[in-house]
Amino acid sequence: MSDLDPIAIDTLCTRVDNAAVQIVLGSLDSMQRAELLKGIGDEAGRAGRLDVARVIDDAIGVISGTTEPAAHDALYSDCITRIQQMLCSSETDHPPSAVTDRPEMAGSSSVPLGEDLELLKDFILESRDHLTQVELQMITLEKDPGNGEAINTVFRAFHTIKGLAGFLGLDGIREVAHET
Repeated sequence: MSDLDPIAIDTLCTRVDNAAVQIVLGSLDSMQRAELLKGIGDEAGRAGRLDVARVIDDAIGVISGTTEPAAHDALYSDCITRIQQMLCSSETDHPPSAVTDRPEMAGSSSVPLGEDLELLKDFILESRDHLTQVELQMITLEKDPGNGEAINTVFRAFHTIKGLAGFLGLDGIREVAHET
């Protein structure tokens, strides 16, 4: 997997996360969800993630053979979850090395990002703000489970925490944010 384009993989991860939001919101019909998955499968192939493309092809095959619409929802959701797990586990197995691969950045900092106290303080402060928003939106969702804006706010908050934790090398926090 070392010859994979990190930008294409990052774009793929973002697209999968956005698809997860759309599927959870239920704003797409079955045809639109199938097209969304096919598009992600094509992008996965271009990014060199043939394993992801195969999972999508298999899921679309199973979904097209299922006549019960309620089962479609679960199958789409399971497919997106599996893809997210695959992409997340590959990030863990092969952590991005953008900083160390750039000669101009090598040796420019004696402290790893995750150990920089200023960055950690900023991360904690920003994460607390996001978690406050999540708490408020969860209260909103208790009253109105279909509130799309509240769902989007919760997803964005955890996606941001996940990204920042990954940037700082805080893998445990990144994994929890991803799972949440």
